[in-house]
Amino acid sequence: NSNLDKYEFKPNTKKIYNFDYVITKIYNTPSFDKYGYAIGLSNLQKFAFLYNNVVLLYELHQNNSFHADFKIGNVGWEDGNTMNVVLIDYDIETIQILDKLNQDIITNSQGYITSIRYPSTYIPEFFKDGDGIKSIPAKQLLKYSVGGLHNIIKVLNIEFTSTEIDLPTNLVESQKISKLYSSDLGKSLNLLNKDYDSIPEYSEILAILGWLYLNKKIKE
Repeated sequence: NSNLDKYEFKPNTKKIYNFDYVITKIYNTPSFDKYGYAIGLSNLQKFAFLYNNVVLLYELHQNNSFHADFKIGNVGWEDGNTMNVVLIDYDIETIQILDKLNQDIITNSQGYITSIRYPSTYIPEFFKDGDGIKSIPAKQLLKYSVGGLHNIIKVLNIEFTSTEIDLPTNLVESQKISKLYSSDLGKSLNLLNKDYDSIPEYSEILAILGWLYLNKKIKE
């Protein structure tokens, strides 16, 4: 009966305590140079890590959810060969589900957001309104993590074979992007765009990244 339990801590005494530890994942996190760029990884490892992060966001999207505080400090990897993503430093509010019962996302009767209650580092540009947020359809939050994705792309600092890369027509269904600039890949993917409709779906970003790899646009 926990109500009858009593705990007493005596100063200047020693006691042996037994604790059970469960290690669920052993993971790696990036190191950074003085400019904040990731170091200690090959260029192809960085690219694989980026690709797998977008896969993670795509799978969350498919499950009607999103990562509320996506950034380089909240992801690691387990295997240096596959660069599979491990989520770290998260709590109960990190993965948000678009559901009427979710009390962290407040909407009006029309399904438009009036306020949010979860913490976040990179609020997406399409959601910002000065120091506040816009009232947008709740379903648009499924792209919420694009601000953090831009952060990860910037920090990884992946090298490409060209400064400008023309994408083939009809690579993705909507073809919102026709050219990439390696100096700011995230920006040229429209991740910082204020116009929600100009931001590609995660499936489209995966198609673009896959094309870059297959066509040897990534420096080895």
